[in-house]
Amino acid sequence: GELGAGTHADTIMIVSIERKTKQVRVLSIYRDLLTMQMDGNIRKANSAYFLGGPEEAINMLNRNCDLDIEDYVTVDFKAMAVMVDLLGGIDVDVKENEAAEMNNYINESAQVVGGKATTIRPGMQTLDGVGALTYARIRKDVGGDYARTERQRVVIQKMLEKVKSTDLKTINQIINEVFGHIATSFTMREIIELAPGLLKYELSETAGYAFERTDGNIQGIGSVVVPVGVTENVQKMHQFLYPTLEYQVSEVVKNIATEIEILSGQQE
Repeated sequence: GELGAGTHADTIMIVSIERKTKQVRVLSIYRDLLTMQMDGNIRKANSAYFLGGPEEAINMLNRNCDLDIEDYVTVDFKAMAVMVDLLGGIDVDVKENEAAEMNNYINESAQVVGGKATTIRPGMQTLDGVGALTYARIRKDVGGDYARTERQRVVIQKMLEKVKSTDLKTINQIINEVFGHIATSFTMREIIELAPGLLKYELSETAGYAFERTDGNIQGIGSVVVPVGVTENVQKMHQFLYPTLEYQVSEVVKNIATEIEILSGQQE
């Protein structure tokens, strides 16, 4: 229920929508990724939302990646669980180690969203809202944040598949139910107007950013994801999000790259 500054951004995704081809690309930003914040300090990517809410997070991404993001949607745990339940659940093949970790946290997820916890067993199964939320959150001992963001994109893909086979009346019901659990730059009217077009779009590609990276530990920041070659990573990001557009890395990003590379020891 708290969606502004002072809350932690558990998940960060950039969505690129190509209106002509109806292709959608989703890029997860690792929350521990080293980035330059708007105050000039180098910190983890998710620090921006904590410090200044969605506006600060957008500005951080635009500055570090030469982007021009204007719109956002912030979704809390409750919104995700409600939407999955309204869709009738999503079918996910849960691995044995994932099931064990989910069972460690599913009671917590149920308590947070006011739902019911069920025991998760390995294999293909239909996850309800609480189960899907728990699947999207786990990371310890099951691939860390890299695998966690992959699971989150699986959940998005499965939800979209369900939406595409759902009638417009149910989609509008979902919008009405979920709208109170999100913060967004879109109005309710704009979202309802966009809803019919949703059925025409395809989720074509998903990935995690930075593409080339390593793990690190920096004094005063903690455990971090270090982009290896910041400018090269940003170049690849633009190729992924906007494959038909030409792009040259700006001086701003080059300067940020130098500072991150010095701090992380890539450049003396």
